[in-house]
Amino acid sequence: MKSRLTLCFLLAASWAAAAEVDFAAKPTVTKAGDTVKVTFAVSKPTDVEVAVLSARQAVVRHLAAGMIGGKNPPPAPLKAGLSQSLEWDGKTDLGGKATGGPFTVRVRIGTQVKFGGIIGEQSAIGAKVYGLATDDKGQVYVATGSGVKGTVPSIKVFDRNGEYVRTIMPYPATLKPEEVAGFGKARLRDGKLAPPQFHQLTPLIYPAGVAGFIGNKVQNGALWLSNGRGQVCAIRASNGACVKWGGGKSPAPPHQGPICWGLAPDGKTLYLAGWYIWFKGRKKVPDGSIFKVDPASGGRTEFVKIDVPPKSYWLVEGNGWYHYTNWGRKNGMSAIHGLAVDKEGRVYACDRVNQRIAVYDPTGTLLGSTKIEWPDHIALSPNGPEIYVTTRKVVDGYKAVNEVKVIKLSGWKDGKVLAELALAGFNASSMAVDATAEPAVIWLSNVAQEKPRKGRPPTVKGILRIEDRGKEFVVAGILGESAPGMPVGVVKVWADPRSNDIVVSNGWSGLNRLDGLTGEAKSFPIKGMDLCFGSDGHLYVYGQKGWHELVTRFNRNFKPVPFAATSKRTTTLTTTGKDVYGRYGWGWCNKGICVGPRGRIYVYNMYDWAKYFVNVWDETGKAEKHGRVADGLLGPLDAQGGGIRGDFAGNVYVGLHGLPRNYPGRSRRMGAVVKFPPTGGGYVKKPGDAPGIPWKGGLMGFVEGAVTAYPELGPQVDRGCVCKEARFDLDGWGRLYIPNGLDYCVKIVDNAGNEIAKFGYYGNPDSRGPESAVPDPEIGLGWPVSVSAGQLHKGRLYVADTLNRRVVRVDVKHALDETRPIDP
Repeated sequence: MKSRLTLCFLLAASWAAAAEVDFAAKPTVTKAGDTVKVTFAVSKPTDVEVAVLSARQAVVRHLAAGMIGGKNPPPAPLKAGLSQSLEWDGKTDLGGKATGGPFTVRVRIGTQVKFGGIIGEQSAIGAKVYGLATDDKGQVYVATGSGVKGTVPSIKVFDRNGEYVRTIMPYPATLKPEEVAGFGKARLRDGKLAPPQFHQLTPLIYPAGVAGFIGNKVQNGALWLSNGRGQVCAIRASNGACVKWGGGKSPAPPHQGPICWGLAPDGKTLYLAGWYIWFKGRKKVPDGSIFKVDPASGGRTEFVKIDVPPKSYWLVEGNGWYHYTNWGRKNGMSAIHGLAVDKEGRVYACDRVNQRIAVYDPTGTLLGSTKIEWPDHIALSPNGPEIYVTTRKVVDGYKAVNEVKVIKLSGWKDGKVLAELALAGFNASSMAVDATAEPAVIWLSNVAQEKPRKGRPPTVKGILRIEDRGKEFVVAGILGESAPGMPVGVVKVWADPRSNDIVVSNGWSGLNRLDGLTGEAKSFPIKGMDLCFGSDGHLYVYGQKGWHELVTRFNRNFKPVPFAATSKRTTTLTTTGKDVYGRYGWGWCNKGICVGPRGRIYVYNMYDWAKYFVNVWDETGKAEKHGRVADGLLGPLDAQGGGIRGDFAGNVYVGLHGLPRNYPGRSRRMGAVVKFPPTGGGYVKKPGDAPGIPWKGGLMGFVEGAVTAYPELGPQVDRGCVCKEARFDLDGWGRLYIPNGLDYCVKIVDNAGNEIAKFGYYGNPDSRGPESAVPDPEIGLGWPVSVSAGQLHKGRLYVADTLNRRVVRVDVKHALDETRPIDP
């Protein structure tokens, strides 16, 4: 190579506490002709920020920002050392003459990052419930998912009145590594818990994920579960600590059935029903069996077998709705559904073939039964002979609409109906009963107080709280109805620079607008896979209807704004005749859009199937032709990368998979933000004459044209589906905001790669700042995958926390802030 750049890879440490820094020489401002000179000195190494402000306190020139006095040189125009002298030529960031004076110079030192707030209630539950259970304190445990495909499991605990108590999955930050070691070895970072992660597209801190509850009762302080491999697991109901996770055999695959479990009171025996395999080409497991399962080994033996007519509709229905999946909760059907076990070891089974509740002794001998049509779930009263049963009759199999009843029986043998309530159901339901106090409470998911209608699913708003009033059941509340929830998934966040609002993406084309201070939901009548706010105040969006379309522009009232090049709201096609092109998987996988300060539109997308680049349109919406692959400015690039930003000088920043070859860090699920000059660049197999960075873990071994790399951007996909990736941000001073979901933190670095600040440690939904139930860490993050600095001028950063289904607001302040007028 003819030249090789010297690169900074975030090797500088954060310096002494920002609050201790002071000005050794306070800022002075002098003017000579058209040149303004700013001088100051600091007492110790720290970061600085210098801006020229208009009379309205708007920044007209981002003069300089970065770490000074450190091991590595700061970005220009700052110089090495604690004393600084800067000049302003009277121009804006874009080179025009500044207007709007009189002007002032603001000098800030010592960035401080503090917890600001949480947008998203920890009590909110997802639309899909895959398990309910109760304990002897009257608490109800709700297993639900965040809605991110490859679903993120969550178990929340409420008291018998529906008031939120705690979250036990994901487990709290207060646990010790030995309490969660069974889930996988957890690290400590700065003495704080840092769980391992088991997936690159979904924040799973449990190996193999979670399939569902085993039974609907907490036994001896433990909540029993099956994991994604179908293995028997258990966690502490009080705090989510590991009792047993995996190991042993899988009694049944987790996605065949519906799988229903019963748990003996001593916790030493499990009963399994509902599992069968009927796919073509697969070894069949006959329908109609109850298995006895050893929780220690996972081994199973047949306990009861009933004859199942071959034309039972759940066996012959071909539309797929009877193929049960634990997360989708479709209308899964089998011969035997819900199970329960009493103190004497008798097993109660919902027998759909014989339309009854059948009761067996511990040897599998039938003791008696009670006729019930379409029995689905069963729970026993701990204080008497009463039995609670839900039934489910299919009204519309294709739409998964059901007629559901809640029934109280006087006993298990020829029981009498003491109370009954009819409801409408949608998909398979879960049920648990709390009889620790009067009245007894039945919790039931996936139902509504409507009359079931063929072809029209009922509106399910939460989990019904049904009170047993003796001779009647009364719906006394809906758990989860009042808690303001976030979108189905929280994967990307953008802060609107011109308001207090933020926009959140669910990873597909769903966009929601919320007040970033209050969390109030607001109208946002457009969809999109990706968006950005232009400096003109307009919204730029693509992916409104699919993975294959052009960039569209809207004003602040969501009205289309035509481009000059097309007289339409969309840009031209690329110079090779294509539009913005993405992929589909666990979310849409387009890789980002930004509008540079001069109005140019940059999009990180595909030029061919699974082959990525960055193409550009000018401010009129006309596609530009450049010298890289498919006329792109940057390329080829990673399929696993993501995120794009541009600065005032025309440099372009993208997220790539992997790291510089001489960086002493991991690369399998880690990436870096890479800065390219206005002339572009991309991967090549071998270095040529152009400057760049030797690379590891990415598409090829050398990133041609790269100027600087800023690790550690994560998570990044190392293989397979590429539909989620970490998203960074860039401010007007060239500072970068880089999320690292693998280490549960966000880094702020200057443009030379010096670390300015780092915030965040692992936390679950109960980590909500210093005044919360879990005050340490101050800023708790479950999976920070996206960060937005769009409201940095208001002192705010926003982080999308996918694991906890929320957005975390972080307030940015400074140790000292001095402003000086510029004399006319």
